[in-house]
Amino acid sequence: MEPDWLPGCYRNLPCLPGEALPGYLLRLAEANGYESIAALLRAAGINTRGLNMGYSSKLRTDAEALAILGRMAVGDPGHLSGHAAKVLDGPAFFMRECRVDSDALLHERVQVCPQCLAEDGYIKEELELAPVTVCSTHKVLLVDECPDCGRSLDWKRSSLMACGHCGADLRMATPTPVGADVCEVAEDFAALAPFRLVTHGGEPAADMWDLMFRIFKALALPDAFWASTEWPRRVVQFMPVKERHAVVGLLAKARRGGSYFLSDLQPKARAALAPMLAIPRPYVLEQCALLLLQSEAGITKEYAEAMCSQQPLPRAAKGVEIFSGRPPSLRTPDEVAAFLASDWQTVEGLMARKVLTNPIDSEHGYDIDELLAGQTFLHLGVFTLAEMTAIVGVPLDWDDLVHSNFLRPWNSRNPSDLRVAVGEVVSIQMELAAKWAANGRPTSGVLLRDFALRTDRPFQVVSEAVVLALRGDLNPFGWGPRFDWGGLKISEQDERRLSEMFRTQLSGSSKNHFGHAGV
Repeated sequence: MEPDWLPGCYRNLPCLPGEALPGYLLRLAEANGYESIAALLRAAGINTRGLNMGYSSKLRTDAEALAILGRMAVGDPGHLSGHAAKVLDGPAFFMRECRVDSDALLHERVQVCPQCLAEDGYIKEELELAPVTVCSTHKVLLVDECPDCGRSLDWKRSSLMACGHCGADLRMATPTPVGADVCEVAEDFAALAPFRLVTHGGEPAADMWDLMFRIFKALALPDAFWASTEWPRRVVQFMPVKERHAVVGLLAKARRGGSYFLSDLQPKARAALAPMLAIPRPYVLEQCALLLLQSEAGITKEYAEAMCSQQPLPRAAKGVEIFSGRPPSLRTPDEVAAFLASDWQTVEGLMARKVLTNPIDSEHGYDIDELLAGQTFLHLGVFTLAEMTAIVGVPLDWDDLVHSNFLRPWNSRNPSDLRVAVGEVVSIQMELAAKWAANGRPTSGVLLRDFALRTDRPFQVVSEAVVLALRGDLNPFGWGPRFDWGGLKISEQDERRLSEMFRTQLSGSSKNHFGHAGV
């Protein structure tokens, strides 16, 4: 018969209610003379490979290891079963009857309340959650670095109460007081229970903890991620407590009567995507925000719109609605051209861009909803010369666009239509915004417009600089406040580089050489 105990643990300690699993293991290891959690696990015969990313998440999903540790600690294999979790896609864990994203757990970082350590002698389980940044009992900001040496706290230490690098007593740290409002947010996350969220409709609706964490994560993401519409799998778990606490502060301002008013969170999207306000079309910033919030983060449309738009975004009307259930049946290209008030070359261009598709058969004709989308595209989906001049930020004419390999006309089937597709310009603007934000959003530099206007072909100078910026071949550049391309602020080194480039071209090259670089 297998014994209910294991060698190597001479002082048995029970895991206290609400105690963090790795904190308990460190307390058990220390009481029994082991130098670390890893040493305790090895003594129990548990493989420590792969535990560098956090003892809690790895051990929670290993029922056999939890049983061994329970027998070792108190002679009960089920003693730690309450800490068990299942691995879900995402990656995520199902723990305490709640889906918890892996990025919501602090696998490596450790945060403590010095007063709780001094009074209770253990670390609470809720402090493993990244959105919990304060101790609501003592109303203080949690501590995640040593007050003496400044090194980050982790679980690879020999004492629960001391820094693993310099041995400083963590109980002696002086925490920062916080208000009751942020404590309420922390308590909501610590409960691992649904949240009450309010959208444009004004009525609160309950939704799952995991969705609220995705909202938290979106607010925590650096602006460059918004502009690149990138949703990283792991980012929150690596953030220091002060950065995460800034997000808790935003949520506290949006919390009233126990509900979170998502429209109060709109400043994040508007700040992160500020360069999109330079695009002279309605709802560009909001649509770009939805690419991250809805498409990448998986936040439902109603919540995502409330986080980035003052009102629900308008939807395209259906043909059956516009024509009272009797939309026209257009069967020939000439009928389509007449409906769009255009020519057949324009219809061909719309089909090349897959705005329109050929009908299934002549009896049914062209899809009326696609035709309405074509109307919208011709009205709002292309930029005129005047609009492109405002975006580029320097004078340009049709001749500039004819010879440009950077901005191409939307319809290659009609050489006389040199309008530029809005979508392509939006993509360039988003890429520029991502590059600018990734470099810390500098504000200084040589104004590109001033340099470009000293040359014979300012549009080609600006477009060349934009191409270099998109390729990552420019030094960190400044931008704003209008966010036109001529408003880029380049380094003196890049100014000399462009000057040499265009001095060579201007000395004896034909016009076709300008704007030679493509994206």
